[in-house]
This record gives sequence, structure tokens and C-alpha cells, in this order.
Amino acid sequence: MAPSGHRSTDDAHGGGDGHSRGRGWWARGLPLAGLVALAAAAASATAAPLPSASVAEIERIVGDPRYQNASWGIAVRDAATGETVYERNADRLRVPGSLTKLFTGAAALQALGPNRRFVTPVHRIGRVRDGRVPTLALVASGDFSFGLRERRDGTLAFSLADHNNANALQNVSSVSGRPLRALRRLARDVRRSGVRRVGEVAIDDRLFRQFSGWPDGTISPIWVNENLIDITVSATARGRAAKVSSRPRTPAYRVVSRVRTGGETDLRLHEPRTGVIRVDGTIAADEGSTVRTWTVDEPADFARTAFITELRRAGVAVEAAAVAPNPTGALPRSRAYPPGTRVARWASPAPFSQYVNVVFKLSYNRGADLMACLVGVAGGTRSCENGLARVTDRVVGLGVRGDRFFNFDGAGSLESNNITPRALNDLVGVARAQPWGEAFRAGLPVLGVPGGGSLSFLGTESPARGKFFAKTGTRIISPPGSPAGLLAARGLSGYLQGVSGREYLVTMIVNGVSFVSVAETAPVNTDQIDIVDAIYRGT
Repeated sequence: MAPSGHRSTDDAHGGGDGHSRGRGWWARGLPLAGLVALAAAAASATAAPLPSASVAEIERIVGDPRYQNASWGIAVRDAATGETVYERNADRLRVPGSLTKLFTGAAALQALGPNRRFVTPVHRIGRVRDGRVPTLALVASGDFSFGLRERRDGTLAFSLADHNNANALQNVSSVSGRPLRALRRLARDVRRSGVRRVGEVAIDDRLFRQFSGWPDGTISPIWVNENLIDITVSATARGRAAKVSSRPRTPAYRVVSRVRTGGETDLRLHEPRTGVIRVDGTIAADEGSTVRTWTVDEPADFARTAFITELRRAGVAVEAAAVAPNPTGALPRSRAYPPGTRVARWASPAPFSQYVNVVFKLSYNRGADLMACLVGVAGGTRSCENGLARVTDRVVGLGVRGDRFFNFDGAGSLESNNITPRALNDLVGVARAQPWGEAFRAGLPVLGVPGGGSLSFLGTESPARGKFFAKTGTRIISPPGSPAGLLAARGLSGYLQGVSGREYLVTMIVNGVSFVSVAETAPVNTDQIDIVDAIYRGT
């Protein structure tokens, strides 16, 4: 969750010398495949500068009085040749918001590969005697879906009204999948293996060290329902108690409600004692239903309780108490288990590219932070902070200058993150030449297209509809006690297919737009799409 006072929804300099310098270092940093692509493109027609009519339209938009205290950065580049066709403050550092996820996602695709599948096994610790084993260990793999989002066609389900945004947005619902699906399947497989009784159950979450140093919550190797309790509150008759349900249902948490129907919707969640979530407030009589979430503090304890519940349901007796701290002392010293001790296995039906798709399309903050941790694991470290350093190393290795981006988390939830528009174009440009480049592009939201993620509801009448593939980034902050707020960042970065059929790299970021009501930020979205349209018409 964002810290108090912060809300994340999701989520004129640059003359000739700057253009030339930008092309030079961009090309020098490219891997061989990228250099070959540029060499081949050199024979094609050079890109023309953006026509004066398009430039005038862009200047009119950014010169609107609503931006009198704000600052814009825009960069447009021909994707094939690397030539700059328009820039405005393109080499100035900007707060990027969720555009940071482009760096994390690119590094994760390179480190893990788009076809990687998460495998979560269950091992026995000790011998099976008369159907009994001393301990079962579920070995966490960093799979944030873990059965929740999987669909039969090998994709992961997502909706803009996602439960990860439930406490910030309205009209949100739980994810359509089943939160305990993977645990239920594992429990049944344990039973089929011949195990009838278990002394203790442990979650081996040593893939990396659990981390809580970034704004969006605890990042752990184990995820059940994305480590959230979904609480659905439904209106009844005015003045009557509201109907409240929760999922997943395990002994770990009990939800109690004092919500009444009537008045404006105003719901508050707190934990009066361990394992009890209380919901207070009111829900409007015409609200229907709404979802709020409670973030699990100890993911391993929560997963252990849920797994024991499913083992018992599958007919496996568990001697240990279901609600108790995760018994890490029962785990072997080595994190490598002999193959012969495996009694169950869950393999994600969806490839890793689908996880990137969810992170990009939804701007899923904790999912992006998890990817930074996994990049670290691939690089031989169990520290998420060191994992973020590995993200930077990999992006620099792709040819993006390290003095043009500064990322302090994996998701873009810190205002200390700073990136130049030119660096973003460098990244999306070099991604085109990578083996994982198609997965990177396919994960991006699509302008005006249903199912296209965070851009699907914008530009539905735009001439560039369906031709602009871009990550969005938004940071909204409100000082405590202030009647006003600040749109600290709103940005877009990705690929635009111009009228001519040529492809362009387009990045734009505006920082520092003040407002009295959050509704006043909506025209910023419209203005940025109008800029996309101006670029589209000029290309």
C-alpha cells in the first residue's frame, strides 16, 4: 500500500547538439543485434522532423495555463534509425511514476526469459512410516499468481478493477480466479503420494529475504491470493446491517463487521487483535457491492495455515496447529532438496511473459517489486535491494546510460525515482532487438482497445487507437491536511505506428501539476492523448 498522503493510480531544451549526442551514445551502447538492426535500417529513408503543424499543436497543449507551474519532457524518435524527430526537455530528469516498471520488466524478461514457468514443489522431510511423515515443506518460488489468475488458455486473468487497487479506487472486484487453487491441488497430490498423516508443515520461503523497505508492502517468495484478504461489502435495506463476506476463508483471519447501509460509502478496516479484521462505517444504499482488502503481514504464516486447511480437506491429518508461526527451524539447512523427497508439484500454466503482461497492463506495484527480487535471485543474491541493483546493471548492459535513470524501487512508487524521457526511449528502442522484445511489447497497454490495460479507456475515438502501445505512469500526492494535491507525475512511454507505417518511440512526462480536486487531473490524460494524436498525424 502507498504510504499515508500518497496515492498511486495505475499507477525546450534539446537542440541539434543534444539530438546528435543522443543518437551516438544510444547506438554505442547497443548489443550486436541492435547494431546490426541499425545498420540495416540506415539504408532506409531517414525520418523527417515532426511537421510544424504537429509541433504547434504540442506547444499549444503544454502551454495551457493548467501547466503554468508544471514541467514537460517529450521525446520522439524513429524506431528503425534512431533519429530524433521531436524533443522537449528530453534529457532532463523526471519523476516517472510507474514508467519505472519498464526497467524492472525488461531486466526480469532478460534474466528469467519470457517462457519461464514457476514451479512450487512440496517435499517431505524425513521418511514415510505407515503413511506418516514428520514434516512437509512447501518451497516457495516467487509465483505471485500461484493459481489465482491462471486461465485454461495459458494466460493470466486481469481487470482494471483489480483487487490490488481496492482501497484506492471504486467499483473494484476480486480477481475472478480461485485463491486456494494451487494449494488445493498440492494437497490432493500429497494425499495421492501415500501420505496420510503429517507432524508439521512449513513454508520454505528462503528463495530471497522477505523485504518491506519499499512503499507498496511486504514482498515475499510466497503468495496466496497475492497476500490479500478480499472483503466484499454489499448494501442491504437502508438502516440495516450490510452483508460482508471475505476470501480466502482460512482460520488465519476472521472478519467482523459493524457496517450499516445508508449515507455515503465510508469503510474503515483495522485489526483490533491478531487475526481479527473489523470493518466499520457505512455503505450507500445504491452502492451494490464494493471490495476492500487487508494486506497480510506474515505471508509465510498465512500460507502455512491455508495449506494445512487444504491438506485436512484432502484427507491428510496434520498434527500441528493450523494457526501458528511458520516453523522455519523444521527446514533443512540446505535449500536444495533431493528429488526423491518430492511428494507434490505445482507448475504455473502461464509463462513468465504473462506475469509481465499483468504488471504492465495493471501497473501492479507489488508484482513489479517482486520482479526486482527475482532478478536478484537470478544474479545470485537473496537481497531485494541488491536485486534492484542487478536491474540497473542489466539495463545499463543493454545500452541505456546509467546517469539517465535512477530507480529506488521496482514499481515507481517513490518520488526519488528519476528518469529522462530520452533514457526511456533508449530502453524501449533496444528492447525491440532482444529475444524477449515481443513479450515486452505485448505486455504494454494499448490505446483505446478493450482489454488493453490502463490505456484501454483513453483515446477510444483517437486516430491512433490500437496503434499506440505504451506503459502509463501516475503519481498523485496529497500533503496531510491540505485541501489541494499534486500530480507529481503522469507519463506515457512506448511504441507508436505512424500514419506512414513507420514505428516511433514516444515518451512524454509531465511533473508538478497542482489541483484542488482529483477530477482536475483527468484533462491531463486527455492532453497527453492529444499529443499522441498530433505526433501520429505528423508521422
